[in-house]
Amino acid sequence: PSIMDRGKFGSRLFGQSGRSPSMEFKELTKKDAQISLAMELDKLMMTMPEGQKQVVEQDFDGFKRLFGKFINSTGPSVHWDKIEKLPEDAIHPYANLPHTDDKESIRQMLDKLVVIKLNG
Repeated sequence: PSIMDRGKFGSRLFGQSGRSPSMEFKELTKKDAQISLAMELDKLMMTMPEGQKQVVEQDFDGFKRLFGKFINSTGPSVHWDKIEKLPEDAIHPYANLPHTDDKESIRQMLDKLVVIKLNG
């Protein structure tokens, strides 16, 4: 059959997958994001000292797996009904945080630091 028999966006133009053009576009966009991520992580890896490359490479591989799982998942990424409000004393203004020059104290405070940003 000719391309005219299949319509303007027939499977011959978009492959033999049988998926709609919008689905194929979404899949290509996801693949492109994963490829771009891998390329950027490879660039970062090249800046690492030799002694740290193996550990960082394992971390990057884990991140790529998580990113792939996230990008290919369906449904909401956040289940808003399961998010609970923080207790009143949970958020401390920066101005009220203790100031110290002691590196160990700073390290202990940073071990407890959590930064969360949700777009929406």
